[in-house]
Amino acid sequence: MILPSEIAGELLLCTGAPQNPEDDILLGSIVKDSSARKIIMGGTTGKIIARELKLSITVDLRPDPSKLPPISSILGIERVSEGVLTMMAVRDYLEEFSNGTISGKGIKYDIVRLLLSHNPISIIEGTKDNKAHWAVNLPIKLERRQDLVREIESLLTTKFGKCVTHRFI
Repeated sequence: MILPSEIAGELLLCTGAPQNPEDDILLGSIVKDSSARKIIMGGTTGKIIARELKLSITVDLRPDPSKLPPISSILGIERVSEGVLTMMAVRDYLEEFSNGTISGKGIKYDIVRLLLSHNPISIIEGTKDNKAHWAVNLPIKLERRQDLVREIESLLTTKFGKCVTHRFI
């Protein structure tokens, strides 16, 4: 477990596009107005936030050491990742982790480090379904983003004692 002296302040995690495209502005405003460190999980979410903040988004095509899809970057955002695959990996790591040092390299470990070293954590979850996940011929079984976010939130609050707020847009 992370000791209280290691807590670095508030963290904002955004994932998923808003159900209504008109709320893209709201999502951008939430990110812009927050003084918290920020994680964006989801390519569409990253594109929306970059567009609304009038910032560029760049993709790093080098292989991620944790074997997840490439990461991106947006000025002022700590980590920008793909969504569901990364959330599955983060959830699995949080389930297995008990205490000690997180020594791995890659986006999964970076996000876990940020989650465990910050308190409180605010989650902003867009409720629009990602139609790309509906394909029946995907090589892996993708879990629903909503379920993953709920599981990650539960682990953070019950296992790691984090104060987590969750807002849907």
